This record gives sequence, structure tokens and C-alpha cells, in this order.
Amino acid sequence: MRKKHVRIGAGILALTLASGIIPIPEAVVVQAGDSEAVEDLLQIKTDTGESVDLKLYGNGLYENKLTLGAGTHTLSLYRNGKEEVLSEKVTVTDDSEIYVRYQDGELMNSVDDAERYHTAALTGNFWGLEFVDEEGNDYSISSWNPADANAELDYVGGGIYKETFNFKELAEDVVIQDGGYKVAFDDGWDYSIGNNGGNIELTVPAGTDELTVFVDEISGYVYDSVRTGPMDIYQNSGNITSPAFRTTVSLIGSVRQDEAINWDAAKTGYEFTQISDTLYLYQDTFNKGNYEYKAVFTYKNWYESFGGGNKGLNI
Repeated sequence: MRKKHVRIGAGILALTLASGIIPIPEAVVVQAGDSEAVEDLLQIKTDTGESVDLKLYGNGLYENKLTLGAGTHTLSLYRNGKEEVLSEKVTVTDDSEIYVRYQDGELMNSVDDAERYHTAALTGNFWGLEFVDEEGNDYSISSWNPADANAELDYVGGGIYKETFNFKELAEDVVIQDGGYKVAFDDGWDYSIGNNGGNIELTVPAGTDELTVFVDEISGYVYDSVRTGPMDIYQNSGNITSPAFRTTVSLIGSVRQDEAINWDAAKTGYEFTQISDTLYLYQDTFNKGNYEYKAVFTYKNWYESFGGGNKGLNI
């Protein structure tokens, strides 16, 4: 574990965790992020007192949600507590939650830069998949219809869209017809992502009952839970296989700075953000001091800690 020292009043730490084949105890791939990527804490503050830390994603992109009351607001960028020259005004007609993004020296928001924010939909011919919702009710996805609400993905921030589609367990392999699928944006065909312009070929294997689609729109990549293999976590007590896009990774330990919940794996609010098929990231600010931590993998009803003994962190 490399230690990261930050010369500001509090420490900002970005931990990256690469998934895939993860042996224990040697390759504990939780490490301080590269100094160029995490040495600055970026914040957005408004003239009415709202404030939010911007989360780091891939491609040097920082983003987070901000709640604003109706009216016109000035959004100002702060770096390590000091106001930057960069600011902009935004007007919302009602109390609203907006996204604010910083990338390549430019400040953007989901109101005035709406063209950078999209709706996204899974499109294709999914004959052979019998979709069911969370209550077990049947529904269908129209063939190659980018405006079908049943096919929409959720926007989760940082240019990433994600959705899990559940269906009845397959008795045999299902080949997605018409050469595969694409993800289309804004309810039309003006903008879509596939495989180098073509469809993404996919065979869903027997025994499968869900398909998660994960899209990095800015990089132009589409991942899914069939083509991306599961994480194989090698533990002394036995190996565990966990779905790549349905596993939650959380930080536990004194790094949480709350004795009542430091080691409570079920406590929410300390999750890593998944930013690709193999990379998770956790970012927070800390007072100067020493901390211990582990990463915990959660899938459905089981927990598995990652890292052998506790890891030390000095800020």
C-alpha cells in the first residue's frame, strides 16, 4: 500500500480497487490513487450556501449532484478550499437536483449543458428473454425501439449509465438476434454506442436470470454482465465468485471515523463508485491521523472482507 501525503488542512484520499482475479493476501489492490489524480479537492459552492465535493471519475472528470432552490444561483469552483476564477450562473424554475461537472478546465451543469446529459436505452431484439420486474410481473422490451421506457438505463454520474434487467431463468442459451444489441441515447438513433459502430454480439447462457448493462458514454464503452466475467476472489477460507456489476464494494474500519459503525459491513454510505468493468473508486476527506480499513464485497445476502489483516493508512 503506497501512502499518500496531502499538504492541505484535511486529507483527500482516493482509493482504487481493481476487480478481476483477486488473490489474498498478496495482491490487495487497494492503494492510494496517483498523486496527479487525487492531490486536489474540488468543490462547488453557491452564493446561497450550498456546497458539494466533486467526485473523481475516469477521463479526469469530476462530478456530483447539487440541490438548488428555485431561482438563479452562482456556482463557483473551489480547489483545496480556495476559490478558483471559474464560476457560472444557473437558473432553475423549481427546487431541483442538478449535476455539476468539471473537466478539462470547463465547468458544466445539467441545466445549461443538457446536451452532455442523455437518456439511454438498451435496444435490440430480445426474443427468448422473458423479462420480469421487481414484483415478478412480466413485461417486454420493444424490438429496436430507443424510446421504450422499459429499456431505459439509469444515469449514475460521471457519464455512466447502468441498469439490471431481470428475466426468467434460461433453460438454454439465448443468442440475441439481429447480430446483438446497442445502447441508444435520447430516444432516437442520432447517437448510439455498439461495437465499433456495429451491434454487440451476445449469447446469454443457460441458467442466467439477469443482464446488467453498464455504459461509459464519455469513453464510448458498453459493458455487460455476460461478456464481463465475474470477480474471482481468492480467500484462505475458500474462493468466492461474485457478479461483476451486481457486487457492492464498501470501506470499513476506523477510516469511517465513527466507532459505532466502523466495522459494520451492513452500514450504507461508504460504497466505492464503480467507474469501469474492473475499477472501483472511493473518495473522501479526512482529518490528519492514522486509520485502518478493509474493503468488503457484498452480493445479495453475503459479505466478504478483502485484505487479510487490516490495512494501515497515515495521512
